[in-house]
Amino acid sequence: MPLDPDAVLVFHDPAESGHSALVAKLVDRLDVSARAGAKPVPVQSAASSTDPAEPFSADLTAPLTPLPRLSALLRRSETEQSSERTAVALAVEDDEVDEPVETTKIRHPAAEVEAEAVVDEPDVTTKIGHPALEDDGTVATTKIHHPGLSLPAFSAETAKPLTSLQPTPEPGHRAWPVPSGFDAERALIRAGREEAFDELSGRIAATWRRFSSNRPLSEAGLTEMVAAGLYLAGEDPDVDAKLRAAGGGPHVEFARCVAAGLHRLPVHRNAAADVVFPDPDLWTLLGSGTVLREWGFLNLLTVPGTAAADATDLVAWSASGRLTALIESKEEGLANRVVFLPGTAFKVLEAVEPAEGRRGRILVRELVAAELGEDGKSVEGKTRDNLILTSLRRFADRVAGARPAGSRGARRPEFGWVPGVTMSRKDEQ
Repeated sequence: MPLDPDAVLVFHDPAESGHSALVAKLVDRLDVSARAGAKPVPVQSAASSTDPAEPFSADLTAPLTPLPRLSALLRRSETEQSSERTAVALAVEDDEVDEPVETTKIRHPAAEVEAEAVVDEPDVTTKIGHPALEDDGTVATTKIHHPGLSLPAFSAETAKPLTSLQPTPEPGHRAWPVPSGFDAERALIRAGREEAFDELSGRIAATWRRFSSNRPLSEAGLTEMVAAGLYLAGEDPDVDAKLRAAGGGPHVEFARCVAAGLHRLPVHRNAAADVVFPDPDLWTLLGSGTVLREWGFLNLLTVPGTAAADATDLVAWSASGRLTALIESKEEGLANRVVFLPGTAFKVLEAVEPAEGRRGRILVRELVAAELGEDGKSVEGKTRDNLILTSLRRFADRVAGARPAGSRGARRPEFGWVPGVTMSRKDEQ
């Protein structure tokens, strides 16, 4: 075709439907001079024998398919998880506990946690419960490892509870002071102790008439005194442990009768002591000025007995402790016993751990109600603390020099306790 600079060439495909009409409309829109030089130029498109003609717009109704790479990753992840679940199930059901078990590792930029299923290590154990497992299935152990964190090995069979402060009981679970309108129930105290109750009741009534003839003792008062005598004789050895646990129960009613009976006895205003064998972690609780609240009955002696070389002397200054000689048992009673009522507060004045060739020492003084703040802590009383501390040191030195040495043996359960703390007994068998 010769080149004509003034010509307007309109290229179209005559094979396409509608192209000819479209060219005619386009030519009609040109001005007169341009329309005269317009020349339609047919262009034949290359025909395809295999692919059908595709529409101009995309078919958005066709379903999307995942990318090949993502589909492969998903299929591989599902296969790995299925394999791991199968391996763990087989390891739990297998009777051979020494076989290695599949390990699953979870990695994170800040931490690495490794969970292993093991069956023969003395670490913290957790039983796996699953509908497909028997009740007597093997025990799985979970071990946690983290950079910078190292957990010591733990065995539930050899673990010993740490010494700690006694929990504070609710008012309804406290033995002293007794609630208003309290009246000792004779039947409750006498139940299961009929012979001991009757014998002690007659003896206490005779002693009371002898020393307090001008103050008659009511039946409720006699029941309270007998309850105190039964406690001193060891008729209910678990009452102190239950009171220190701060729980409720029948022991609270019995303890209230005991406390009411002891409250009628003479007051000891001097030093009293005992020998204790505290756990090593106890000393962290005995900082100077610490207030210890004893929620059981604290039993001390005005004249301590023999003590082992590794013992610790507990010496307390008494302001309201009760002397119990009047109602002690004739056969096994302790004429020099002092008992403090539940709820008594003590302030630590000095605590010295035992060392080679040196006995330990814990010096405390009883706090009266006026010396306790609303938060249960001691108010200022430095001058009084210093005066009592000097007296307690002299008393401890005197009894330590005069007391014969002895071995640690079986002791009565009400002795050997540091006030206000829970501790394990270390009596030798």
